[in-house]
Amino acid sequence: MFKKLRVQSRFLPIVLIEVIYHLRFTYKVPKKEIVKTLKAFLAPDWVLGDNKDAIIYALGFYQTSNIDMVDILLFTISKTQSCTIVSFDNDFKKLKRLDKQELPKVVTL
Repeated sequence: MFKKLRVQSRFLPIVLIEVIYHLRFTYKVPKKEIVKTLKAFLAPDWVLGDNKDAIIYALGFYQTSNIDMVDILLFTISKTQSCTIVSFDNDFKKLKRLDKQELPKVVTL
């Protein structure tokens, strides 16, 4: 009688960066609350997106650092894809401590 529907939702990393920026600076939402909410949003299997694991990892680091989320995300994704970032941004120097940590595998859907 009832059909089971499989719902999927896809997100783009750039949209998350915009959401974080506006929540943080326009609405003054604390980082901890932003990270908790976004991790809960990304957790279900039916939420799809490129580099989902890297984004979740980056959110955790963002919560405890003074580095912009876009820099953390670029760094994390570049490490999972064995790429090099060339930048004048000093935040990337601060991110070197992540080099020794286990970074997530790339998830591309």
